[in-house]
Amino acid sequence: MSTFRSRYELETIELANSSGLSFAFFQNGGLFRAMCQDVMINQILGNPVEGSLNNIYVRLRTVDAITFVPLIGPQSSSTFAYAQDQARWQGRWKDLAYTCSLTLHPEAPLWFWTIDIHNTASTDRLCDVIYTQDIGLAHEGAVRNNEAYCSHYIDHHVLTHHQYGPVVCSRQNQACGDHHPWLMQGSTTHTRGFVTDGLAFFGLSYKHTNIPVGLTQDCLVSVKQQYEMAFCGLQSDILRIAPGESRSVTFYAEYVPHHPDPTQASDADRIQPTITRIERLHAQSPHRVYTTQPAANTILHNLTMVTGQDVTDDEVQGLYPDRRRQEEVQDGRLLSFFYGDATHVVLPAKELLVERPHGHIMRSGSARIPQDDGLSSTTHMAGIFHSHLTIGNTSFNKLLSITRTPFNIFKTSGLRVFIKRGATYHLLGMPSCYEIGLHSCRWRYKTDQGWIVVDTWVSPEDAVAFVRIESDQPKNFVILSNLVLGNH
Repeated sequence: MSTFRSRYELETIELANSSGLSFAFFQNGGLFRAMCQDVMINQILGNPVEGSLNNIYVRLRTVDAITFVPLIGPQSSSTFAYAQDQARWQGRWKDLAYTCSLTLHPEAPLWFWTIDIHNTASTDRLCDVIYTQDIGLAHEGAVRNNEAYCSHYIDHHVLTHHQYGPVVCSRQNQACGDHHPWLMQGSTTHTRGFVTDGLAFFGLSYKHTNIPVGLTQDCLVSVKQQYEMAFCGLQSDILRIAPGESRSVTFYAEYVPHHPDPTQASDADRIQPTITRIERLHAQSPHRVYTTQPAANTILHNLTMVTGQDVTDDEVQGLYPDRRRQEEVQDGRLLSFFYGDATHVVLPAKELLVERPHGHIMRSGSARIPQDDGLSSTTHMAGIFHSHLTIGNTSFNKLLSITRTPFNIFKTSGLRVFIKRGATYHLLGMPSCYEIGLHSCRWRYKTDQGWIVVDTWVSPEDAVAFVRIESDQPKNFVILSNLVLGNH
């Protein structure tokens, strides 16, 4: 018999101050959660395998391309260390040596990230830095119950400062008790670009490429957006770093427990005093004793996705030879159709057009209304073969976790399948075709090594869920299931 621990029982490293502000990190430097008293500042709890949505990215810009590296958590190769009031990540990437530090103000709900970049090359390097933070701003139970719903009530207002550029202010319009939490995020140098929602940063293409579109753009879109994923992204100015020289960028965040009114232009008066406090604290540079954690990588480090190749018209005809109904076509390209008695087929071209992902809820049994002994499971097109698997009450009896973002960001949610290609395991992602039946789903992957087909279904008689994997060639597979065994 195995004993399972909840994520709250995992060992974490906590930074805290007298205001009630606290940041909890896993041993590998990934953020678990940020709190101020009973309000959760981040939106999605991190996990030790993937870290969280909070990160710092250094980008190297050349004539031909923009490349990037995350500095925080298990997706990075940084060495993590911590002191009483500061966390630190250090490493090397290409010809750059970097140090990223998070420092908490000793008394106020105020913190700042400082990124120092040193050029070890023999020629100039052009870099910039992007900071990201998902936003919850509510009691933890409210945020975790439905992140998208919570995001609907967060109002973003972007102030423009003549010296520091855009400053993103986010207010929780749905009261937490009798308070309206408020968060201000900016830079002590100058912010070139920003986003206010995860849709603008990750983009619909992320479901296929696994690369945030914001990290490939010259500049973040810098348009206020209110979708269903409250998320702040800030981009520094471009830094030209000469050989042997270093440059520094600092981002900050200030939390206000109660901001009674919506954000107004007068809130810009807070910016300079906040930056002055940060600069004074930064100038003190007290001696710190650090405890160092070695870099710890996981199966998801430098993850490669297996995405199905596009199917040709002849292949579609071969797979679905009978008459197709309700064909949806755009610019001469087939997007989806109905087939047979009760099957809907979706192609990737359509999935990449819609903001809400294709998915299906399968329910065991044949009763017309839900039963206490009925099993239900949710699938999604982008390689989520079972999730939110429950028996009876769908809130309190979860076996598998739910998918908490519409873009397939967290690859540990639900049930996933890895396939061994060469010496490493790759994750099955977007298929060539996704078939939705009444009690079943099918993912067809056309690859350079033949076809892979994954079927999932539930029993029409018993509370049982199934998964079957077929491959044209012998393959080694790993199935990963994110167990909840409770509410969340």
